[in-house]
Amino acid sequence: MEVLLKVRNIKTKQSASLVECKREDGSFERKIIPSELIIHEGENSFIKKEDFDMGMSYGLPLEDIVKDIYVPARTVINNFHAIGLWTYEDFMSRPNEIISSIMSSTGLNLNSILQGIKAHKKGEHHE
Repeated sequence: MEVLLKVRNIKTKQSASLVECKREDGSFERKIIPSELIIHEGENSFIKKEDFDMGMSYGLPLEDIVKDIYVPARTVINNFHAIGLWTYEDFMSRPNEIISSIMSSTGLNLNSILQGIKAHKKGEHHE
């Protein structure tokens, strides 16, 4: 049975189109495909799954750059408490500290993401 994926046409240039597909898990994927493979039905656009899968991937492989992050709730809570976030008023009045605390809890920071992106551009793929 032929499976059709609903896509959003981002951009078309000459005979190629950049399309975006929202997967069942909520993730997005973009591919460059021949424009002729897009099936238009009214305002909606579709592509055969096998045609989409054979398209050229678009964008950085962020799954390789930003690894899965698993943080126990207790770690996040402890970090909130360590910086004095306890009450409704604390949280409502200090949004930047909430963001910093969450980033600290996950070990995620802008510098490490940018380093991973630069390494990818140079061809230095680190797993």
